[in-house]
Amino acid sequence: MGTAIRLTSTMDAETQAQYVRDPASVSGSVLVQAGIVGLRLSLDHTRLLVGVWDPSNQPPAPNNDYGDVLASFCVRQGWYPSRTGGRVVWAEVTVEA
Repeated sequence: MGTAIRLTSTMDAETQAQYVRDPASVSGSVLVQAGIVGLRLSLDHTRLLVGVWDPSNQPPAPNNDYGDVLASFCVRQGWYPSRTGGRVVWAEVTVEA
């Protein structure tokens, strides 16, 4: 089973200009607040897979973006470049039946 959620919003003009100049300089939390992320949840009998898409093409910064949050509760985590641009940061969480 999978669920996809897409939220849209806007950033202020200064943040938008900064993002156009250097996408890595705008933190994941700013993108989340602006609603410029996608979320996908997949659940089976033993695991929940959480994937968060954002428009950055850079690897998640150590101890920044979503890494700290994911490391606090996941079994595995990683990221990959999205085929449509941007990246997907993902985490696998064990689910008890």
